[in-house]
Amino acid sequence: FAPEIRQVTPSETDLNRAALRCLLDGVWNHGKIDISNSLLDSDFVLRDPNAPAAFSADQWRKRIAEIGQAFADARFEILSLVAEGDAVACRFRFDALHGGTWMGFPATGASISSEGALIARMSLGRCRTIWQLRDEYGVYRQLRDARPVVRVASRAV
Repeated sequence: FAPEIRQVTPSETDLNRAALRCLLDGVWNHGKIDISNSLLDSDFVLRDPNAPAAFSADQWRKRIAEIGQAFADARFEILSLVAEGDAVACRFRFDALHGGTWMGFPATGASISSEGALIARMSLGRCRTIWQLRDEYGVYRQLRDARPVVRVASRAV
């Protein structure tokens, strides 16, 4: 059972949509984790069925940094973004190169791609809660099936 959508003014709906877009694009595509300080509520919680527990804002920032170390050239693409009242829904794709250990797999150099969706509950442009669904098993399969990149040292002739 989900709580009812809190009705807000059209301008607040637009503000909430723009704030979530700014948060996702700034953090994932531009590495501006600090932008979350002004866009996450003090009681922010991220819930993800792939995670053992909910993430606070600080835990989420730490997780973003860990993902950044494991995946180079990450690109987060918003495929659709819809807002109604205080809820903003987003469908997304994440593409990156596997450049560090993740899920127990050492760096492979393989391209990975994953899609997911999230619903954010917002208040005056600040994110209070995110419920996120990602294809974690798809990422696992891609890493499991990747052939590690073998680098051969060149010799001067």
